[in-house]
Amino acid sequence: MPSSISNSNYKKNNWWLSWLLVVSLLLLSIGSYEYILTKNGFKPSIELNKDLWSWNRKTIQNNPDVIALIGASRIQLGLDTTTLRKRLPDKDVVALAINGQYPMATLKSLAEDETFNGLVIMSFMAQMLEPQYIEMQSEYNQYYAHQSSLYLSFDAKLTAMFKSKFRFLHPLLGFYDVVNNFSTKKAFPEPFYTSVHADTSAVGDYSLVDVEPLKQHFIEDKKRNYQEYKIMNKTTWLVQLDKLAHDIRAIQTRGGEVVLVRFPTDDEHWLLDQAYYPRAQFWDVMVDTIPLIHAIHFKDDDVLNSFELPDSSHLDQTDTMAFTLRLIAMLKDIQLIE
Repeated sequence: MPSSISNSNYKKNNWWLSWLLVVSLLLLSIGSYEYILTKNGFKPSIELNKDLWSWNRKTIQNNPDVIALIGASRIQLGLDTTTLRKRLPDKDVVALAINGQYPMATLKSLAEDETFNGLVIMSFMAQMLEPQYIEMQSEYNQYYAHQSSLYLSFDAKLTAMFKSKFRFLHPLLGFYDVVNNFSTKKAFPEPFYTSVHADTSAVGDYSLVDVEPLKQHFIEDKKRNYQEYKIMNKTTWLVQLDKLAHDIRAIQTRGGEVVLVRFPTDDEHWLLDQAYYPRAQFWDVMVDTIPLIHAIHFKDDDVLNSFELPDSSHLDQTDTMAFTLRLIAMLKDIQLIE
């Protein structure tokens, strides 16, 4: 007859074996799912949130060697941050772009931040100065200023680093998303053509998507967007330019700099841009109006203007390195970097 002690040890060992089996099955399932995602062309991706953005925003303080990348999806997808860091090892490259949101509120925040004295590379187009778009990124900046904490930001950064290593943690590949896709399309999700890195930069692999419908979507969406509002008149444009100049001068006064980059659009998208915001009436006026402004327009350079944009608005991942290298060379030519 077994003693009570031996019986207790048996139950204890049995408990550990049960848990070991559960953990092993869980790891096997996760590993199998990761393998399936890899074989089917999925890439790791993270999701930008206010805490992660606040971590990036915090790291640019009191750092004259920082390069802050601000804008929306064009700079997020268009600049290769790995190339920037390799070619500019003495610089700290920080991505602050927010997909779908114009960056004027972030520029204003940097201008008002006495601790910022680095270089701002801002994706810019005339529409960004329309009064209704000025506050687009203010929610992120206000969160950073009044609600963010070191603990939450650091936790978001660690989480992003971890999620950027594993496909099964993709924000669009959760259980609900997969089941919903099966119920609506009777199939597993197709690989996503965009992915966001741990530093919140992103890439677009347009070989994974039917580009013609996507291109028409972007063109029609931009056309509707332009038609929604009456384009600002000359007086409003000059007032908005004065505000832009004020923010740029504030950063320059502390030893920092700002360069405005007009990222490429092409085909019907560029024709729409020209129809609603003609370069001669907007961009050229800006360059002539703001003293000591640094502005790079893709149409002024044969290399920047040579890339085919699959969706008419964004660079493919195969071209971002070449685009970034050319932009680095141009920034060196105007002595914004060494």
